[in-house]
Amino acid sequence: MREQRLNQTQALQAVGLARSTYHYRAKTRCREYGYDAALCAVIKAICEQAMVYGYRKVWATLRARGWRVNKKRVLRYLRHLKLLQPRKVKGQKFSRPALVVPTCSNTYWEEDLSYVWCGDCTNYLFALIDGFDKEIPGDHFGDRCWSDGASAVLERAVLKRFNGPVPAGGMY
Repeated sequence: MREQRLNQTQALQAVGLARSTYHYRAKTRCREYGYDAALCAVIKAICEQAMVYGYRKVWATLRARGWRVNKKRVLRYLRHLKLLQPRKVKGQKFSRPALVVPTCSNTYWEEDLSYVWCGDCTNYLFALIDGFDKEIPGDHFGDRCWSDGASAVLERAVLKRFNGPVPAGGMY
């Protein structure tokens, strides 16, 4: 092409190459970032106090403490320190748990709480039902909704069904 005395633009047009492609030079980029030890320590302290903070809240806390940092830098530091919170999975729909089909009595029990209106106040009924024969081995009716009532129902049901402690391998 030089013999035909074509200039650079004409030669590139003949070959079908753009001038920007001909003059392209790859830039050397440094991917290794220097991590500031003081900033790492502050971020670790924030994440120890509030373990559920994501990078945005960590960034806001840093700004409130007087640090002038970018959100992307905070995200990079959290990745480096392995302190990032897991991302929310979008689009995952609710799936029903597998139905339990008990094969014999005393293998699957369910406990429920019901509110019972008694004229001027509300009382609470804890009931335990056997999933196989639909019998109620234990219940508790009271005016307080405390965990002691729920545990008392289970204790009474075990005493009624097994006449003492649960036999080894009896309940799953």
